Amino acid sequence: MVEDQPIPEPMSNKPLVATRLDPQQAAFAAFSFFWAFANITHLWIQNGGRLDHPAAALNMAAAAWVLMNPTSVGRLAVLASTQIFDTVWVMPFAPDHQILAASVNFVILLVGLAVLLRRSREGSQVATALFYGSFSRAARILLLVGYSAAAIAKYNTAFFDTATSCAVFLANTATYGLTESVSGLGWFHIVASATAETVIPILLMIPATRRFGARFGMLFHFLVSLSPAVTVGDFTTTLFALFLLFLAPEEIAAIVSDMQERFRKSLVGKTLLIHGTVPVVIAFALSASASGYLVPSIDVGYLWVIVTWFGLSLLRAAWWTWSMRVARQPLAVRIPVAHLAVVALLFAWALNPYLGYRTTSSFTMFSNLITEGPGTNHLFLPSVHLVDYQNDLIEPIASTNERLDVFAADGQLVTVFEAQRDLQADPGATVLARRNGGPELTYALDDLGDPPSGLLKKLWFFRWIPGAGDPQCTN
Repeated sequence: MVEDQPIPEPMSNKPLVATRLDPQQAAFAAFSFFWAFANITHLWIQNGGRLDHPAAALNMAAAAWVLMNPTSVGRLAVLASTQIFDTVWVMPFAPDHQILAASVNFVILLVGLAVLLRRSREGSQVATALFYGSFSRAARILLLVGYSAAAIAKYNTAFFDTATSCAVFLANTATYGLTESVSGLGWFHIVASATAETVIPILLMIPATRRFGARFGMLFHFLVSLSPAVTVGDFTTTLFALFLLFLAPEEIAAIVSDMQERFRKSLVGKTLLIHGTVPVVIAFALSASASGYLVPSIDVGYLWVIVTWFGLSLLRAAWWTWSMRVARQPLAVRIPVAHLAVVALLFAWALNPYLGYRTTSSFTMFSNLITEGPGTNHLFLPSVHLVDYQNDLIEPIASTNERLDVFAADGQLVTVFEAQRDLQADPGATVLARRNGGPELTYALDDLGDPPSGLLKKLWFFRWIPGAGDPQCTN
């Protein structure tokens, strides 16, 4: 059992707003709320405001259910199960942060069942404390694995080349091209991005810098998603929830209490108090979803305003509570074997590109990493292919398949695995291509060998390989 601790006084003279929950319950409720908000943001961005398949609809409904009562362990467990279901549904096209979230949700389910059974004997407050204490330890390690893998992936020759670097490409996109003509800014963006992403997991691992590392991580990713031209708010909100886990429960309680009080004083908060939360939220959700079908640009604007406002509120509260005196939060102690197994699986998943398996959703987003072919552009990690998926490549010259024809026009290479996927979806299509540097031949689906099975198509997905001097900036 985790003992309740009183909220300490801040070093400043500013009083903290009192909270009705003890620190452990407040920390759990904060994570649940932020986790549900991250799920909604993800679904909104990935589906353009439209819920086009049942898994997305179930996930959205579960997230809304958690928002109505974020203190419920059972509701969070339901949300975790629906997010995993949605991840399986959209595979192999799940983005990196969705894979990280799914691993966290596996731990939530592992802890949740035991805690719900124990709650009947010891009460809901004890259950909440047990859940938060057990779950948060594994979740912190999962974040460090995924985040460190993403940072390490950027140490390659293309990322540190201003002509091809994704850091430069994203900065130019975020500023609508304003930074493109400024001399020297390219290197600044590269160094700033690589340094920040390298330093953040290190700060989180060191006890003395852990509180600062969580806040610095929130600030960095808020700035990354600040421009409406770069739609990475789903990744940012996922990290917001996980960064909070590195803070002490009483510190999280103070942050949430401050956010709640300021929200009540805001125009939106006053409107909700007058008209009621449910009808206002329903009206907003209906108008936002309708815009996703009718005017997608309005839907993007809706989401950008919400995520930006939410991020500003969190950052203000997080840095305001910086002066609190709190005990250092341990990184991880006594992690159950089942939780360690989830960590090991996520670590193995992060090795996919280097072992010859899938090159997407393995924490290589916007990294410029290339492991396909006989070598790799990584500065120090080798590419040891255990299978031939990344070695068997074609260079499309022309194709009756639209996607392969785009690759041909752009001078890009593609794995035979992905060419087969495209040809399977387009019966009768052919591609004129060079296979592994050979002569130009016309290939139909059967000419490329046995097509991948349904299970393999769910598991593996490979990026296209850029032509010389082209950036590889895919998510």
